Amino acid sequence: MHNDRDHISGVHQRDERAFAVFVGQYLESLTRYAFAMLQHETAHDVVQEVFARIWELGCDWDPRGSVTAYLFAAVRNRALNTIKSDRAGQRMRDAARADLLVQTTADDGGTDLALVACVHRELATLTERQRDALRLRYDYGHTVPQVAEILGINVVSAEKLIARGLETLRTRLARLRPELE
Repeated sequence: MHNDRDHISGVHQRDERAFAVFVGQYLESLTRYAFAMLQHETAHDVVQEVFARIWELGCDWDPRGSVTAYLFAAVRNRALNTIKSDRAGQRMRDAARADLLVQTTADDGGTDLALVACVHRELATLTERQRDALRLRYDYGHTVPQVAEILGINVVSAEKLIARGLETLRTRLARLRPELE
């Protein structure tokens, strides 16, 4: 496992082997993150574009803060640009994602499919920033300070964003309790 200075140095020196190690260290988690946002094959393209841009920048690449936060923020920004350019397509992908979630959990005999579908539906009603914050915190295991850095906000704002998202989900799911029983 290399550290941030090793990665930055490798890019600055145009060291292809060091760059390959750098890409290998982050490729899977960044692709999963992009896929969670986009729900289609362009997720891999988004991640590749980020790494290609870093390579193009070479010595001019100077991430502020941690390399991990830089990469997640860059992938997030590229994914958001992709979403903005295809709003109608995104709505269709969201509907397909709900179906896929129910199908993938159908094999787990202990999973309440109605509950999974309700949680998924309610997650979709949160603001984009709340969904991103919750996804980064709970799906990817980032700390609140890391979430803040990735989203480009301060820690207090990240805490409030996560808390509001969770409270909204709790309130909405509490109202649905009779429907789920």
